[in-house]
Amino acid sequence: MEKSVKDIMIPIEKFPTIPAGSSVKEVLGVLRKAMESGNNATLLVMENNTLAGILSFREILQAVNPVVFKEGIYRGWSVTEELSVPLFLNGFFTEKCREISNLEVRDVMRPANQFLNLKDTLMKALHAFVTNGFEAVPVWQDGRIVGMVGPMEVIGEMAAILTEISYDIRDGKKLVAG
Repeated sequence: MEKSVKDIMIPIEKFPTIPAGSSVKEVLGVLRKAMESGNNATLLVMENNTLAGILSFREILQAVNPVVFKEGIYRGWSVTEELSVPLFLNGFFTEKCREISNLEVRDVMRPANQFLNLKDTLMKALHAFVTNGFEAVPVWQDGRIVGMVGPMEVIGEMAAILTEISYDIRDGKKLVAG
């Protein structure tokens, strides 16, 4: 029988939480510590003891990514083709990093508005990643978050199906022989 989201999810206790009012600068310190200790680099953003959003590398990188103007008119200004390419000037990365450092996490997080249930299929989880570009999706049971599922867990199950051996994709340890 095919596994469900419940079978591959990571328990919620494994994910660090941060207040929605934290600065991006503070959060980068939390992410660095999580990466150095081998923990999950997806953060749960909490507001009033409720999951407000999710913050991962993707959301932080999107906040730094330069705005690309479409050729034509922008705010009354004529935009030529050469201005429609993002700015890749030396020093611009540092400038953008400093620019977002004091933003609150709530301004850059992905709102927690898509969820999976314990009984959902892995195809539904895969669809959430592919169509929405999510790095992780919360799993709910009885109105509360109980875990998260990301592409790594789905890829791990794909490898298990195709090789008939289950591996923990994160550390390569053999779990069960097929």
